[in-house]
Amino acid sequence: MGVFAPLCAIVVNSDGIAYRGGMNAGSAIELPVRVEASPEVAARALELTGKFSECFWFWHPEATVRFTDDVKLVIEHLREYGDKKAWAAAADLQRSL
Repeated sequence: MGVFAPLCAIVVNSDGIAYRGGMNAGSAIELPVRVEASPEVAARALELTGKFSECFWFWHPEATVRFTDDVKLVIEHLREYGDKKAWAAAADLQRSL
């Protein structure tokens, strides 16, 4: 099998609207707006990735938590791969959102 190349490039303008280039050039697609997490919540989520490292086998050591969807990913993995303490930490983090 060969290597697959993307059929189009996505370019985002200053208004946050993405446009496809390539085969369907000029068609606009809406990207979801990312909401920043509060610094306290982001710091707590990042702390939990280190405390429960077995839940974050995929996590790059230099990765950061900045947006609420990042925090939701931390909660999801604490619940999916963690023990009872991880579940309690996930519940606490969920309440802080």
